[in-house]
Amino acid sequence: MTTQPITMPADPPPIPNATPFDLIVEDLGDLLLEAKNWCDGEAAETQEQVDEIARLIDALKASAAALEDERVREKRPLDDQIAAIQDRYNVYLAPLKNKKPGKVPTALDALNAAKRPFLLAREAELEAARQKAREEAEAAALAAAEAAQKAAANDLGAREEVEIMIERAEAAAAAARAAEKEKAHAHGGGRAQGLRTRVVAEITDLNDAVRFYWAENREAFAELVQSLADTDARQNRRAAEGKGVAFREERY
Repeated sequence: MTTQPITMPADPPPIPNATPFDLIVEDLGDLLLEAKNWCDGEAAETQEQVDEIARLIDALKASAAALEDERVREKRPLDDQIAAIQDRYNVYLAPLKNKKPGKVPTALDALNAAKRPFLLAREAELEAARQKAREEAEAAALAAAEAAQKAAANDLGAREEVEIMIERAEAAAAAARAAEKEKAHAHGGGRAQGLRTRVVAEITDLNDAVRFYWAENREAFAELVQSLADTDARQNRRAAEGKGVAFREERY
């Protein structure tokens, strides 16, 4: 490691119409060049060297802080414009999850709540009709099959009756298929609006669920446990010590 900081060239001529950004970056360029000189693959060996490195670290942090302040200052007018635009639109469009939802999502949620009870009741009626149609189709098909087995080959009347029962079974099956397609809908100016279906998970036994997902996705569990342990380490809580977790202090 070099014991002295790099010799800097003579000061360049000032940048015409230099902005605060230009001036800070110019200073940072010198500091980064000096850092490259110190970071040559060898570790510091003397107190003088580590003191000089510490000075350089402080100088870099100060320049970086100044650059960050300038970044915030430079973009503040744009942030204010964006915030003003967002505020105007959020009054109407902010999603329901927001602390202050927009008027349109709120109205849509209320309207959906107003029609949901009827659609649920209508869907229950349709499901009852679907179940009845299925049962009637099954009964008609069974009756036709039994009649066909009993009809003698030389009994024309019985065979004609079987044909009639088969036609009835086919009609009942068609009615059942049509009933399956019937859904509870509200019809507006666009697409029909029906009930949406979602799958909801409910933990009925946490221990069983943990054992299953531990085997199913061990990597995700490891990341979760590591994040919990990292939080304890940051807050110097050591209740998990010896329970599969070890805490140690390290210098950096």
